[in-house]
Amino acid sequence: MASAVLMAALDSTMLLVALPSMLEDLQTNLSWLGWAITANLLSTTITMPLVGRVSDDLGRKRVFVAAALIFTAASLLAALAPNVQWLIFCRIVQGIGGGALMPSTIGIVSDEFPKRRATMIGLFTAIWPIGGVVGPNIGGWLVQNFSWRSIYYVNLPIGIAVAVLAYALLHDTSPRVQGKLDLKGAILLSATVLCFMYAFTRISESEARLGDALVWIGLVAGGLALVGFVWHEDRVTEPILDLALLRWKPFVATNLFNFLLGTCTYGVYSLMPLYATIAYNMTPSQSGLLMTPRSLSMIVMALVGSLLLNRVGYRMPIIGGILVLAFAAFYLSQRYVEPVILGWQIDNFVVLAFAFTLNGLGMGISTPATHNAAIELMPDRVAAITGLRGMFRTMGGVVGTSAILLVLSLYEDRAAGFQAVFFGVSVFLAAMTPLALLIPDRAGSLAQRQLDDV
Repeated sequence: MASAVLMAALDSTMLLVALPSMLEDLQTNLSWLGWAITANLLSTTITMPLVGRVSDDLGRKRVFVAAALIFTAASLLAALAPNVQWLIFCRIVQGIGGGALMPSTIGIVSDEFPKRRATMIGLFTAIWPIGGVVGPNIGGWLVQNFSWRSIYYVNLPIGIAVAVLAYALLHDTSPRVQGKLDLKGAILLSATVLCFMYAFTRISESEARLGDALVWIGLVAGGLALVGFVWHEDRVTEPILDLALLRWKPFVATNLFNFLLGTCTYGVYSLMPLYATIAYNMTPSQSGLLMTPRSLSMIVMALVGSLLLNRVGYRMPIIGGILVLAFAAFYLSQRYVEPVILGWQIDNFVVLAFAFTLNGLGMGISTPATHNAAIELMPDRVAAITGLRGMFRTMGGVVGTSAILLVLSLYEDRAAGFQAVFFGVSVFLAAMTPLALLIPDRAGSLAQRQLDDV
């Protein structure tokens, strides 16, 4: 199971350093290649909240084995992709398999280790950040010495071994029905985001921009799907999103902040290796190596920040984290090339490593605080709140990445486009500071009583 989680983590990070090679080999543009990131992220997000109930209905072992096989088969097809459209389809299927792996793994761990559940779940969730350290380095080496397709071929032996061993060794849990599956809500939410993503992509490709009829078809279709989603969620007994929560100001403030933070950070993180290649001529291996200080600084600061939350509350780390992120984005927007400081010429690798480290520090400071602030709103509904927080942040990531790719398409000079993006992100992050003041510093039981009055 640990290998399955690591496989999914490695795959999500290896892709980032392969983007320049994919652009050239598939003869596509950045707007469409960005779908390989956003469509995968969307399918993963939609799948995760549904898998818990599916595994209860069918049994965790069956779902886990099926998820591993789906992920592996999609990896093979992605490695053989003749064009970007086929790659996008494979990445969507990969997202379904990958999105099912983590929830089913957590469920199996809970069943297999009931007395050490918290410890074992902590160990398994700690595997994901390891992928952030190892994945870009492995991916960079594979792309530089073989091709981008090799990052998908490496999943094959791991995925097959995971599926076979899981089938042979895991105990099968008895299926048990727990509630209804809001499949219609998931479809409507997916349709909403996909339509808006298509409209953004069409704007970036069409010379007519907003004058293109297909752009407006996408926007109108997305709007109708959104209305349908809200109408459906207000009437279904077990919705993906409980609309009653949207009438509670602390919940709205916290998750609006999570959405906007995802909008600003995920796309920047995904495209940082590409920026290193375009603006600084870094090799795939160097781009992968640059992600290491970011991941390590994020892990260290997340651990330190978690220990300090009881003393300082949530608002201070959140505000501090986004200001560090804003400074990192502003620093990247200046595109310092071998600057001279106190008579010493600084290598471009060090210039970028400093910015990437700052980005990791900002994420490490703010993430535990935003996570716990959401949980403190309703401490007796941890699973639901955690899922909603993840959904809001990931949806923000999908929207933000699409918007960033749209801005980049407006610039013939991609390096200049990245500079504009980073500057805009820095301003947006700094402007989010007042919103952080609306997030409850410590909600606890008072928040629950307030929710009961909604």
